[in-house]
Amino acid sequence: MNYYRQMTYRDEVYTSKAYREIIGKFQKADLAFQANKYSRWEQYQKIGYIVSVLLGKAPSKFIFADVEACLAAAKERGDKDDIKYFQEKFDQGIKYLNVDSNNRNNVILEFVDGTLQISHGKYDIEGATVVVDEDNDTYDTLDPVIQEAFDSSLITISIYTDATREELSELFRNVNDGKPLNNPEYLNSYTTAVAVTVRDLADKYGDYFVQQGKWFSNAAINRRGIDQFIANMAYVFCYDIKKSISKTNMENFYRDGSDGESQINKFRITFNAFMKDVMTEDAYAIANRNSVFDLFIIYCSMKDQKLKINDNREFLKKYMDAVVTLLTNGQRYTHEDFKDPKSFETMVGGTQRTNNVLRNQLIMEIFDVDSVTIKLDKKRAFSTTDKMILAVKSDFTTPEGKDIEMSKLHTKEYHGGHIVPYADGGDLTIENGAIQTAEDNLKLGKKLLKV
Repeated sequence: MNYYRQMTYRDEVYTSKAYREIIGKFQKADLAFQANKYSRWEQYQKIGYIVSVLLGKAPSKFIFADVEACLAAAKERGDKDDIKYFQEKFDQGIKYLNVDSNNRNNVILEFVDGTLQISHGKYDIEGATVVVDEDNDTYDTLDPVIQEAFDSSLITISIYTDATREELSELFRNVNDGKPLNNPEYLNSYTTAVAVTVRDLADKYGDYFVQQGKWFSNAAINRRGIDQFIANMAYVFCYDIKKSISKTNMENFYRDGSDGESQINKFRITFNAFMKDVMTEDAYAIANRNSVFDLFIIYCSMKDQKLKINDNREFLKKYMDAVVTLLTNGQRYTHEDFKDPKSFETMVGGTQRTNNVLRNQLIMEIFDVDSVTIKLDKKRAFSTTDKMILAVKSDFTTPEGKDIEMSKLHTKEYHGGHIVPYADGGDLTIENGAIQTAEDNLKLGKKLLKV
């Protein structure tokens, strides 16, 4: 049987000035309830909103959640997840969670801080006509009549007092149901492991992608294009490159309990490694973001094959050489899914399933991965039998000259160390092994072990 619960809220009306002092200083947006951490609004939209507030033409409610009240309600329900969520916000000094109005709130603060100017022209306010130009278009320089009108303009707020974390997410979607939210903005509102992972990674690496300046337009950045890009990589990682990255499939992927959810933490680990191992500043030379997508797919395959990049710069040069060869060879490729033959350049422009599969096949026919990677042993750690053999061969003495306590050989106090480091392709063999104290092994890191 379906369960439906009525939410409670209160409406409060503040002047713009009172709102800034009472609410604005103590509110924070959860990125799950916002279209983007970057503003969706262009400059003209910001200016237009300030003018609308000034003229009494911005009646839409701000929507908040009272953190303390929602925390108390969660405790009464005994909901551990919600208690943890709201307690963290409360401990951070957040009184109100901004569910819908983050852009409006930020624009008001921008204007008051002096980083935004209003439109020039004649303003008919309180029976007076005031001219605004470059000399009096910021908050601090406004004519007193206009400044007073702005400060006294009314803002209506709906404050929810017993909402759950999931209900706030649903509320955001409902409020924006009639607005032009795109699909990544809509998917971002979910509270599932997939949504959290994509949102966290986009927040963590967003500045890296923004700094490049060519992979994403400003419009894409402002509409969670980076989130969508990462979500696409997450989808093919958790499923397969041969699966279609369709709107329906992505929505199913984001839902609680999806088939891909069990793999999402592994994706997080792999994507973090990809950003560290591959996406250095040298990667900015890659011309198209889908070529970054292709590179990630190749990287995942390398990880599965236990291949480690030997030299990142050479690795990227070899990869880009393969891509450039395909971009400039003048060939067109046929496929049963294609209406007409396509060039590689055309295929780079989209993330349709067939495009992704063909690009990967064509690149791997040229890209000499073996020349810029090291093959790692499939086995990572020595067995107890191996450790006994190594201890006997060394007469129970470590390479550092320390006596091995026989009773503790198979405890965490002793490691089976590699002479040639595992990360440099060292095999898990008796000839390449030695018993070390855990301290000495960890201290050694990736250095060659002297025996």
